[in-house]
Amino acid sequence: MQKRLIPVDVSHTWCTHWRTGGRYAALELELLGGPFSPGLCFGKRVVSYDTREKIVYVRTEDGLTLEGLMIEPARKAAPLETILWFHGVHRKFSEIEYVEIGRLLAGRGYRFITANMRGHDFGTWFRTEKGAFLGGSAWELFSQSPIDVAAWVEFATRDCAEILLAGHGVGGSKIVYYQSERRDPRIMGLVLASSASLFREKMRQDLQAEAEKMIMEGHEKELLPWGTRNSRQAATISAEAYVDLNRVHEVLYGFGNIPPALSRIACPILAWYGTKEKLVNKDIDDFLSRVRHTATSSQLVVTKKLVGVDYFYTGSEKAVAGQIARWITKLRDFAQQRE
Repeated sequence: MQKRLIPVDVSHTWCTHWRTGGRYAALELELLGGPFSPGLCFGKRVVSYDTREKIVYVRTEDGLTLEGLMIEPARKAAPLETILWFHGVHRKFSEIEYVEIGRLLAGRGYRFITANMRGHDFGTWFRTEKGAFLGGSAWELFSQSPIDVAAWVEFATRDCAEILLAGHGVGGSKIVYYQSERRDPRIMGLVLASSASLFREKMRQDLQAEAEKMIMEGHEKELLPWGTRNSRQAATISAEAYVDLNRVHEVLYGFGNIPPALSRIACPILAWYGTKEKLVNKDIDDFLSRVRHTATSSQLVVTKKLVGVDYFYTGSEKAVAGQIARWITKLRDFAQQRE
């Protein structure tokens, strides 16, 4: 196939908009034209693959519109597997590392969708038929995250039966919560990427009474003191989000007779952590060991320590894409052995 590099200014694009059956809206940025493969320029760096990229939208059952980027092979029938990638706290679908990981996987023949959830960025307004809706990591209700995952799974399964859910950081907790609650048979496996919040959320635990008082007084959207949430950077959340998160934690982490959500998942699970992340090696080993010992219902559990990889995966996109590609191959082999 003949190739040429086409500089693209991604800050100003012309797109086509359409609706399918009134349920999904998709906004496509076609980066493949005629017989040529595209090249995207980021500063001095040029990336060129035989792939195509589309900005896509889904509408959730409660009326929110979420954006994503779908990257797939350009000259191939519908791929066998689709990877749905969900962002971490304060982040969004278009992080450059996410996009690069997707391009590498699409170059290997997979479809990759990096997808926004209602908790993207620190704060964001959604337009809905009922008026403005406040989202973002400071105002999202974690208990509503399965609604977002479900919308993307519905979108991805229109022409692809095999779906791999991948969650980065708190995105990993969200896909665990989704699968433990929904037990979706369309999910071939999970990837828990640097998801320390599977077992604990770095949140002040002494604000429950204050948050409940704020809600009673009608100030549920107001923020708690700065530093209430302290993961990789100090932040906070609303009173409503704080109370909701504490309620979900009982299901996510286990409480009394309620087992942890991770223990209720039957599909295969891959979990990894980078050695250059904030946790020291001993804590990483403890975290991965806890994943293996908690995921008691899973058919297959694999944990990895990624040497030289930091939380944001900057410069490690090939390593991350390689882990996902090898995991899919392992899942294929595992499925054949069980037939």
